[in-house]
Amino acid sequence: MPAHALPDGTRIHYRLAGTGDPTLILLHGWCSNLEHWQPTARRLRRAHRVLSVDLRGHGRSDAPEGGYAAAQFADDVAALARSLRIDGAVIAGHSMGGTVALELARRDPSLAKALVLVDSAYDQYATPDALEGTRLWKTVAGAEGTEGVARLYRAFFPPSALPAVRALGREVIADAARTPRHAALAAWRTTLTADVPAIARDVRQPVLFVNASRNDRTAAGLHAAVPQAEFAQVTGSGHFVPVEVPQQLAPMIERFVTGL
Repeated sequence: MPAHALPDGTRIHYRLAGTGDPTLILLHGWCSNLEHWQPTARRLRRAHRVLSVDLRGHGRSDAPEGGYAAAQFADDVAALARSLRIDGAVIAGHSMGGTVALELARRDPSLAKALVLVDSAYDQYATPDALEGTRLWKTVAGAEGTEGVARLYRAFFPPSALPAVRALGREVIADAARTPRHAALAAWRTTLTADVPAIARDVRQPVLFVNASRNDRTAAGLHAAVPQAEFAQVTGSGHFVPVEVPQQLAPMIERFVTGL
């Protein structure tokens, strides 16, 4: 798998496949990696060039001691895209990757033609002062090693899920638990404290928000935070939409891109 060396020496790995415009850039979530987009990516690259990225500290990419703020993730992706002569792309981000996509669109609007946010946060965050008192922070930071990561990830694939989804979940959980602890904690801090509503207010590009079927987000709530966004919802999927229902997600993205 090819890698790109960033200005600070960090090497981030990526996969580039397919042909067709616009290019789609796929960004994974916290403690995830580019493989978790591949069930959807295989469908998208029939008509598009698709760039999947392992963010720093994740997957096969290097895990330096620092650089895990949303702005740095966004700058990393922009540097990779520029090295590959990519411009005017559609940026799709799952979970934390949606925050990175929004930050990238704000910082580099010529690179980001439009955004697809897949089960991402757009209306909530913890202040840095309140972070350590939150249940979500304690779940990860309070556990030994990577047990906190695995514990949180197991909740994404509950016993009520279909057997095939639980089987996928075991692979995803194992991948997540391999994330170096310092990178997992730093990226988790970013996930919980990034002021996503403020970032989103600066974004002017078209946005498609794809909601998982097991939460209570609404079109009205989305439009209050991101007025120009379209709201869509899959059925029968938990948080890991790109893995669980690629047969629903890929056509939604294709339809959105066709209408740009």
